Amino acid sequence: MNAFLQTWEAASRPSTAPLVIAAGEVAVFSKPRHADVPAMVRQLRQELRASGRELVLDDNTARAAGEAGGRDDWAQSQPALAIALGGDGTLLHAARQLRTQGTPLLGVNLGTLGFLTELAPEEMAAGLAQVLQGEAREDRRSVLAAAVRGATVKRLEALNDFVISKGPLARVIDFELMIEGENVAHYRADGLIVATPTGSTAYSLSAGGPLVQPELAAWAITPICPHALNNRPLLVRDTARIEIHMLAVGEQTYLTMDGQPGCPLAAGDRIIFQKSPHDVRLVRRPGYSYYDLLRRKLKWG
Repeated sequence: MNAFLQTWEAASRPSTAPLVIAAGEVAVFSKPRHADVPAMVRQLRQELRASGRELVLDDNTARAAGEAGGRDDWAQSQPALAIALGGDGTLLHAARQLRTQGTPLLGVNLGTLGFLTELAPEEMAAGLAQVLQGEAREDRRSVLAAAVRGATVKRLEALNDFVISKGPLARVIDFELMIEGENVAHYRADGLIVATPTGSTAYSLSAGGPLVQPELAAWAITPICPHALNNRPLLVRDTARIEIHMLAVGEQTYLTMDGQPGCPLAAGDRIIFQKSPHDVRLVRRPGYSYYDLLRRKLKWG
């Protein structure tokens, strides 16, 4: 193999630099009321005490474990590691709480599908040991920001996706899509999903959107039940400025982020999507493969 191909292949591979977890606090977030959380918290405290690290629980986890002193404000916290005990929703919650700190996130799957969570419950002790010994790697994921301008003025961020959706009445939403100031499409649909590569395996996939490799610098724009068969999902580069102009909406039209309430929308509102300066650091064990994950989770054989 010549030098050019060796250099090209090396540049094409994700970084394999070891992830070093510094001493300090380890934050734990959990799925509320899950029966296994108290025992898992006790196990984590024992494992982390042996390494000289302090376990800090969010308020939901502290209540589930029957402990006092749970934390609900993480703005001034700098955990060395965060552990999410739950499904992808729990990990997304942890990412929102620590979105500006750059804290590595390790997920233990207590849910069903679990595209983001790294460990099964029975793997938690061994997986955590690998992480603390510096054998893990980090998987950086891009974050999407949205600025709402109109009746409501708000700025939001999402690791998975933003969704424009209508209420229970069967009225379509009328809106325009603009990219870099150019009018691209006029939609009449039940809604629209703007997804990151991470979110391409979530609601966007169910709506017929494409699977996007995490390292690909792109957003996926997927209409929900469009009233025209020529409206199709669209991939755009993640440096693009995406604008949605709301032309006509029902009484209950909302912008949600990662499945959480964002804000109501009204006719005349504009939503501007751009790449966030923040990213999310997911912890991966040695040998992690995105394609192996797809094969297992989507039953590809």
